[in-house]
Amino acid sequence: MRWIWLFGAAFALSGCNAHVNGATFTEGPDALRCSARVLAIGDTGVTINDDPLARLTLRVSPAHGAGPFEATIETTVSRLAIPRVGDTIPVVCDPANPGNTKLID
Repeated sequence: MRWIWLFGAAFALSGCNAHVNGATFTEGPDALRCSARVLAIGDTGVTINDDPLARLTLRVSPAHGAGPFEATIETTVSRLAIPRVGDTIPVVCDPANPGNTKLID
């Protein structure tokens, strides 16, 4: 019985930690809602819950004075709504760290 309790506590703590870290960036002081134009899309060969993991090369345009920049992200996309080159999609970005660009679901 003790093992079940320990496993449950470890599972709850690890899941909570991942959520808090993601929420901190998307709602923190460095996060900006931006629009991004899809420059290229590639398949990574991985699927998660039957949705492909895609590699998107984006031209991100922050709304608040920072200049546009390019970022490459890997994210799951719906098989029914795969972005195409030229599409504009909403993202959250940190102009000081383009690696922190994330797609808004």
